[in-house]
Amino acid sequence: MAVFTPLKNLLKDQRSLPVLFLLLLIGLYVFSSQMIEQSPRIESITPEVGAPGKVLVISGEHFGTERNGAEVIFAGTRPNSTSYVEWTENRISVRIPEDVGSGKLYVRIGNKASNSVLFTNSRHIPKQLSGPAAPGMPYVASLDNPGGPIGSVVSIRGLNFGSEQGSGRVYFSSTIAQNDQGREVIDRGIICSLADFDYESWEDQAIEVRVPDNATSGSIRVLTDRGVSNALYFEVTDLAGDRILREKRGYQINYTVEIEEADASPGNSLNLWIPNVMKSPTQDNLEAVRDPIPLWEDYNGVARYRLQELEPWRRYTVSVTYWLDRTALETRIVPSRIISEYDRDWRLYRVYTSPDSYVPSATREIETMSARAIGRESNPYLKARNIFRVITRDFAPSAAGNDTVALFLENRQGDSFDYARLYTAMLRASGVPARIISGCYIFGDSTTSFHYWVEFYVPGFGWVPSDPFIGDGGYGEEPEVDDPQEYYFANVDNRRIAFSRGIIELRPTDPGSRLNVKSRIYSLQTIHEEAVGNISSYQSRWFPVRVIDRW
Repeated sequence: MAVFTPLKNLLKDQRSLPVLFLLLLIGLYVFSSQMIEQSPRIESITPEVGAPGKVLVISGEHFGTERNGAEVIFAGTRPNSTSYVEWTENRISVRIPEDVGSGKLYVRIGNKASNSVLFTNSRHIPKQLSGPAAPGMPYVASLDNPGGPIGSVVSIRGLNFGSEQGSGRVYFSSTIAQNDQGREVIDRGIICSLADFDYESWEDQAIEVRVPDNATSGSIRVLTDRGVSNALYFEVTDLAGDRILREKRGYQINYTVEIEEADASPGNSLNLWIPNVMKSPTQDNLEAVRDPIPLWEDYNGVARYRLQELEPWRRYTVSVTYWLDRTALETRIVPSRIISEYDRDWRLYRVYTSPDSYVPSATREIETMSARAIGRESNPYLKARNIFRVITRDFAPSAAGNDTVALFLENRQGDSFDYARLYTAMLRASGVPARIISGCYIFGDSTTSFHYWVEFYVPGFGWVPSDPFIGDGGYGEEPEVDDPQEYYFANVDNRRIAFSRGIIELRPTDPGSRLNVKSRIYSLQTIHEEAVGNISSYQSRWFPVRVIDRW
């Protein structure tokens, strides 16, 4: 009992209570520091560009005093145990593996992984030529800047690019993590996008382009009708996060358009503008069979079919079958790394923050709702998250849609098109570029539904997908996700197929043609059907996408 007497006396003396409270806090801090295992963190690597066989030094913290089975992963490649030269709490020295690629490097200790940094194999850096490989071939002589973030402008100097762009394109490297273990998928290149207005100017000896969405450090090449240029190395900097592709799934699909009961006389034709499946990092290995063969196979992502001399007793069918791989896309974005300011002179910003025929972002009601949702937030990613939460809180999914966004606001119930239009409108009203993605959703029993979701643009990162309708439980328990509201912001699953991003702008082939635009199908376009000549009327049916096989 004598041992506890001083403690009892201290407790009785109220003046001693602050001292006891301070001692208790210190004890808790020491205890928690000992109990909590810190995740490793990389501060820098030296060199950032290295050759296989050379020693690379990783500086950081929480690596542990001994290796004990921990490892460094280079772009999905694990060095063998004899490659490690040094392993301390703040420093790791390891020889670069012989078969290593270029990509993300990180440290894994047990089930904890560090942040990732970019490593480049110096053997992958292209050797600069002194001139074109052959007469007339495009040649890249220099870049005005060897690096920059997504969306920044790069000036390419050289020869034989052509006085006009025409079919010319600029390629960047693209590497996206395939899974949490760091295995990489290295694309042959990502093309600067016309839909994103990546091309600023094109002259025979100079091109100005924006670093495209999904670009990573690696080669820049110019492609013209004369061939592909040499490559120069470009480093993509200031990334605000990562993309991860998961759960690849294969599909064979078919979609069909039927025309019948044509009231027509000789001298008529009907153009059908039928969308192609969109190629992207999440939709790859596309193969298509089209019947009949289209007049134009790919014009702004759409195939043009021309039916001539329609007869009233005949039924005309256009059938398209695709085989493709589809993956889920997850993003890991660090909001504090995001560049908050947009380049307001970029056409992408001007177009995708302005109202259009589907997105009434300039109405007073939308502007007021958007302002309330974002409050004082200035970070575009956090603005988008706040708006997503407001929509999934204040509205309810329904199988029936509304004709206008105003009716959706009044009824408070709507389908995926309503959710996508409202989310896009509120994002644009808040100054965040956004657009509707159109396509279909594939259910567990292989039936499909026309479906719409959204992507918004984050400066220095690129486009971020979100699906407020499914995030709000739009298809009930169909998506096998624990927390749909959390998952479907900044992530999408592999059970969807995209046909269009934003509105596909098409021009009539004949100034006297009569145009028809379809609503709530798998692609937003300015034209779906174009009747030319002596056609008074006809019946058309655009059938939902049909799943033939999946694997």
